[in-house]
Amino acid sequence: MTVVLCLVSAGLSSTGSVLAKLAFSPAGQSAASALLCPSDPASSSSCVQTVQWAYTVLLVASMLACNVLGISFLVKSMNALGTTAATTVISSLQFFLSGLYGRVLFGELVSPLWTAGIVITLVGVALITRATTAKDKVQ
Repeated sequence: MTVVLCLVSAGLSSTGSVLAKLAFSPAGQSAASALLCPSDPASSSSCVQTVQWAYTVLLVASMLACNVLGISFLVKSMNALGTTAATTVISSLQFFLSGLYGRVLFGELVSPLWTAGIVITLVGVALITRATTAKDKVQ
C-alpha cells in the first residue's frame, strides 16, 4: 500500500509538470486553436486568442490540481513509510516518470547512460521499499 501511495504521488506530480510544459507550448496552443476555431479569417483572430488563453488556463489549473493532490499523497506516503524513505522513493519515481513522459509524449531521446542510471535508481528504490516493508513486519 505504501508503494502505491508513493507511485500515485510521483505520477500526479510528474503529470503536473507535463501539463505545465503543454500549457505554454505554442504547438499545443496552435493545435487547440485549429481544432476549435473556424477557418474564416475575419472571426478567427479573436477566436484563436480566446482558445489559446482558455487552453493555457485550463492546463495550468490542471497542473495545480495535480500538484496539490501529489503533495497530499506525499504526506500520506511520509506517514506510512517515513519521511526519508518516502521522499527518496517519490523523487526516484518522478525522475523515471519524467523520462518516460518525455520519450512517449515529446519524442525526446533517452540515452543508454540515462537508461542505466534509471535502472540502478529503481533497483535502489526496490531495496529501500523492501527493507522498509520488512522492518514494518518485524515491528
